[in-house]
Amino acid sequence: MLIAVVVVFCPRPAGADEIKLGGFWIKDVSIQGIEGGQVLYVNRVGTELSRPLGGVQGMRLTNFPQLGQAEEAAERGDRRGEIEKLNHVRSRTNTQWLRNWVGYRLVAGYNDLGMAAEAMDVYLRLAMEQAPVYYLAHPPLESVGRADKGTQEQLRQRIAETMELLDPSQAAAVRQLLEAISPDTPLGGAGLDGGDPSGGQAATTQNPAGNGEPPPTTPSALHLTLAKDLDVGDPVTIMLIHGQFEEALSQANKLMENDGEKLPMRLYQRGIALLNLAQDDNDDPKRYQDAGLSFMSVVAYFPKSSYVAPSIVEAGLVHQRIGRAGIARKLLDQASAILDPEDDPRYAARLQELLDAAD
Repeated sequence: MLIAVVVVFCPRPAGADEIKLGGFWIKDVSIQGIEGGQVLYVNRVGTELSRPLGGVQGMRLTNFPQLGQAEEAAERGDRRGEIEKLNHVRSRTNTQWLRNWVGYRLVAGYNDLGMAAEAMDVYLRLAMEQAPVYYLAHPPLESVGRADKGTQEQLRQRIAETMELLDPSQAAAVRQLLEAISPDTPLGGAGLDGGDPSGGQAATTQNPAGNGEPPPTTPSALHLTLAKDLDVGDPVTIMLIHGQFEEALSQANKLMENDGEKLPMRLYQRGIALLNLAQDDNDDPKRYQDAGLSFMSVVAYFPKSSYVAPSIVEAGLVHQRIGRAGIARKLLDQASAILDPEDDPRYAARLQELLDAAD
């Protein structure tokens, strides 16, 4: 008598790592690394996936249990405990993407604790190790701004010395930091807290994105004021800050397909990219119109979004650029009615500039 044996093949979990997305830990994944601002991982059924670095809230790696312990410390608000475990991981791995990720986290942790020298040490090590520039887009300006003048001067000297040893791309990012904390820039002033609310040039070049972001490398940018709630760790935001508008447009279009909860932000980012590309392309009316459509989509479909007021301001500029002064003025007046200058002084300054130009 023959007995039939049925063998059932079940998908084998890709790994025992975990990744935190949207507030939830996704288990049984295998994290492959970080490339081009994207975290690459394989899920439990073997599908290769990626997520923008700015949307990843945490990682746990089987080979480094201390990383999981650091995440637990972060979740309970224990910054010092988080830093201790992150330092353990960084001192014991030669995997460059992991060293970069942990270093990025350490800079933020030290910065939050006001430990300027420690934050700057890790930040400059990232630059020396040729970390991609999106890891360098968050210099520890807040802690440096709170340091005493002697410490600030020592840090300036160290930054200047380090820059001589860096490759051009890393040196360009660090140079923005040196300029932000130069003696000519009041620490804790325009370079740190969003700039001059009067709307002068310092408000748009020293700190375009807020939160200590460096200015872009493209001087021809139409404007550099970005919505205050924009995720400064998001790859599209980083591209905008550095004047990479074509790349930002392409990435925003790609992410809009699978990033529904961030669609208002993506539409706004897309509009900003198109607005600057229109200027760079001899005031291309088609791109201006596409930018306006992207901004007004935020207003029409996401009326409660924090991106509504900035989008109306930018739509007003679009209509100024394509010769529709009447519509532009109505939009700017509408933005003026809902934009709180105390809540967003940078965009209030930008709005006033456009209103002055309309008079």
